[in-house]
Amino acid sequence: MAVDIYCYAELQTKDGWVFSGEVGPNPEHAYDSAAPEFAPVPAFHAVHKELAAILVDTGRPIRSTEPYEPIVSRRGQPEDLSPVLKDYFKYFAADDAMVYSWFTMEELVDFNLQSRTMIRQAYVEAEVAHLFADCPSGFPFSRWPKDKPIRYAGQSRDGVEVRWRESYASIIGEFSGMFPNTLLKLGGARETRLVVQAGW
Repeated sequence: MAVDIYCYAELQTKDGWVFSGEVGPNPEHAYDSAAPEFAPVPAFHAVHKELAAILVDTGRPIRSTEPYEPIVSRRGQPEDLSPVLKDYFKYFAADDAMVYSWFTMEELVDFNLQSRTMIRQAYVEAEVAHLFADCPSGFPFSRWPKDKPIRYAGQSRDGVEVRWRESYASIIGEFSGMFPNTLLKLGGARETRLVVQAGW
């Protein structure tokens, strides 16, 4: 089942938490007149199930030997949510497939994505299975045959099951390449946070 993950940045001010991004036209309004005409623009959007497991605590293994440890246990929406997000999220109130969580940049830094590792598990074509002997550290991109497309799957009738060890930072590289550094440029680790909305 596909997932859509939206991360919204907030900053703490003397007046409480405020949404730090821009508000723009909501593309959903063209398909649903009940949708808000304008919407907050997320700081980050992704469709990776591994990222959902780490950000909103799905408790499921995703091409891995065990479930991912989340940055924090799923918290729902913060009680002191910024007015912009609070108003926008009302549109999704009846959607049971939508979940929320949040964490500060201090919590993300303390979690240390780079130091945490997961044993990944997937199926590849038999011709490249030897590249995964002894559960290598990192996906063997550099040793992959140049004439063979890089493909792996959670399930495959014709493939060979392989394992490799990979850091959380590498698994969710697009996210970890952006956070926490992007937000820490705007404020302190305790004064910046991400509110995560994920829908299936």
